[in-house]
Amino acid sequence: MTVERINPDGLARPSGFSHAVSVTERRLVFLAGQIGIDQDGKLAVGGVVAQFEQALANLLTALAAAGGRPEDLVTTRRTARKSARHGETWRERSTRRWPAWA
Repeated sequence: MTVERINPDGLARPSGFSHAVSVTERRLVFLAGQIGIDQDGKLAVGGVVAQFEQALANLLTALAAAGGRPEDLVTTRRTARKSARHGETWRERSTRRWPAWA
């Protein structure tokens, strides 16, 4: 699959997202929204950061099961406010190739 991250010079330099992402070839996999619960259905302890870490782990598990890798993500949506720790967690667990955050 070819994934192109598009960040034109005419826009501010993005930090933690890509302005646009284009995909060619291959199949598309749509992932359901993930929340911060473990495989037993228990909410991650430790607040919003721990819940984000668990939700991201869940997302990456589903993606891997579908044959994808973190760098294949085109877009994600978030419902909580993003913090610096969220960006660190993203980089630690996935990739520095940012999706288009919605």
